[in-house]
Amino acid sequence: MDLNSAAQVTIGTYFKQWWQNLPPARRKRIWLVLGVLAVFWLAGAIHAPTAVAGLARVEGPFRLLMSLGMGGFSFLWRIMKSAGMIQETAEEPNLLWLPLALLLPGVIGLFFYILSQPPNPLYGIQKMLEKASRSQGRVETDAVKEKLAITKGIPLTEIDDGKSKTLIGLDYERSEGHVMVVAPTRAGKGLHLTDTLRCYPGPALIIDPKGEQFQRTAALRRKLGPVYRIPGHQVHLSAYYRHLRDRDEAIELHYHLLRPWASSEPIFAEKALSLFTAVGLYAQAKRLNPIRLLLDLAESNPVEALTALRMVATARRHVDIFTNGAAPNAYQEDRFVTSALGNFTTRLAPYQKHIDTIAPPDPSTYSGQVVHRRELIVPPDWARQNGTIYITYSLNDLRAAGGVVSATIAAMLRYHMRQNQRQKVLVAIDELPAVGLRNIADYLSTCGGYGVTLLLYVQSVAQLQSLYGKDGTRAILSNCDHQLWYPAAEMETARFMSELYGTMLKASPMQSASRSARQQRDKEGKVQTQMTNNQGASWSWREGAALSPNEMMALPQGQVLATMLAGRRYVFLGRRLNSIHLFDQFPAPNGLRLPRPIYRPRRYTDWRALSAPPLRDTGGKKQVSRKKPPQTQPEEKSETQPKAAEKRKTDAFAKPTEAGNGVEKAAKPDSRQPSGRTKLMG
Repeated sequence: MDLNSAAQVTIGTYFKQWWQNLPPARRKRIWLVLGVLAVFWLAGAIHAPTAVAGLARVEGPFRLLMSLGMGGFSFLWRIMKSAGMIQETAEEPNLLWLPLALLLPGVIGLFFYILSQPPNPLYGIQKMLEKASRSQGRVETDAVKEKLAITKGIPLTEIDDGKSKTLIGLDYERSEGHVMVVAPTRAGKGLHLTDTLRCYPGPALIIDPKGEQFQRTAALRRKLGPVYRIPGHQVHLSAYYRHLRDRDEAIELHYHLLRPWASSEPIFAEKALSLFTAVGLYAQAKRLNPIRLLLDLAESNPVEALTALRMVATARRHVDIFTNGAAPNAYQEDRFVTSALGNFTTRLAPYQKHIDTIAPPDPSTYSGQVVHRRELIVPPDWARQNGTIYITYSLNDLRAAGGVVSATIAAMLRYHMRQNQRQKVLVAIDELPAVGLRNIADYLSTCGGYGVTLLLYVQSVAQLQSLYGKDGTRAILSNCDHQLWYPAAEMETARFMSELYGTMLKASPMQSASRSARQQRDKEGKVQTQMTNNQGASWSWREGAALSPNEMMALPQGQVLATMLAGRRYVFLGRRLNSIHLFDQFPAPNGLRLPRPIYRPRRYTDWRALSAPPLRDTGGKKQVSRKKPPQTQPEEKSETQPKAAEKRKTDAFAKPTEAGNGVEKAAKPDSRQPSGRTKLMG
């Protein structure tokens, strides 16, 4: 409301605004009550001429008007006559009916007269401030409960009005958009995720660095569908990235594993992209797992590995691109190539521990040990089975293996979008900066249309800015339609909260005082001094923050700031979710009998055996080879191989022996390499 038009404002203006701001359900109830009252009054108006003797003597339009005025009072008049309280006849009617008939028209006239009057100035200012608040999304509690109350979905907060507690959040069936939760350490964001997993009925992928969500909710989620835990279960990462045969998939995996964005000189990491392409083509020709080959390449003799890669014609071009055309045994002369190779091995070193998790080994690789079962691998259709995946790497492992986790998240998101699945999926990422999913803004803007909801947890805005920069942070926040902010622990986050909550008009009083003296002569000619004191006061209005950053930092413990988009923007304060009192009722996950992570001795690819030329035909004579069988070689053909080859074209997630993407049977290590390793060169 404009202050300049305050003179044109009446009480009717505020009544109209009040009516427009009512929730639709309440307006519907009011119309229903008014309709019933109107029917009752019309029935009384029809009954009035027979009940009231005075109306029987009135004729013409005046009789109709007085009957409408009498309306429902006619039933009361009939009861009073039956009880003997009113005595009248047609010749001598009781005149009490006249004030009753004029009461309703008088009340209606008084109502419209009040609406036409100017309001109290203080009341007008109050309504003006309320309108300014509503225009910025700060609506009444009843409106929030009417629009945003849920029973299942993603809860954000709860509203306690003293009578009942109402859960506020994203409805599972209707709501869309991503969620950002900003909460400092020990503020209770883990409790929020616990309640989310309790209320969300669909499939979910959870990054759980502390493992607390698995302990609290795994048994509950098992009632909805299968539960997987990584590490423990395994992911066929190569199949998700199309075995690196697609350039775009190779670029995406390279982006997450080598993280060129984290280096001050990203050119060395970018140089190694040709190695990813070469390994993918080599693995296709040899029917090996390209992820395992990549990690083996990082801990192998580079000359032997590059020589083996060049044995495949399609991969040779990309190896030469990496070495700048130099032979594998002469790459050391190029410092750029040696630096790129050093960056490649250094970046992949932290992932070596987790090779069996992302590249499931063939069971025959480990003699006498069954290290791979089909049920250990997370199926690609886990979302259709309404499954839940917990990735429970600790914070220490997460900092080292963040590339593996981010590559896994990206793989499942890309697969979900590639399959054009519209099923709702929740992806909750605790400690987002530690995971380091650098291109999260791209996924925020694309995966929402496929039913994916990203639930991101960070400690502060400064933590986001340290990884994504100011522009990247703004892009992430702008893509999260729903945000939950716990009381800030530092000023930068408090400023964001203050801006988000909006502004309001604040009165600024101004006072003035003056004193003047004037001399004048009286009738007797004496000089007299007359003193005059003048005082004045006025008010001016200025726009300021509704809650300043300092006030945001001083919010009571347990209170949170929430903003949601549901047809319009809602900004409100609520109570944080807290289910600590229910922890004793949560069933333990021990009965699920999920596999535990096991780290076995590593077996490496024998590059020299793979680069050896094939044996020549000796005309039926037995030829004895001095070399032992290679560590990795294609399995023998069988009668079912044509069917398996046909299946490979359609099932990227087939068993390694069917799809040819796992590590094949291996022989004993070369006797010239007792440790199974080769010393890095260059």
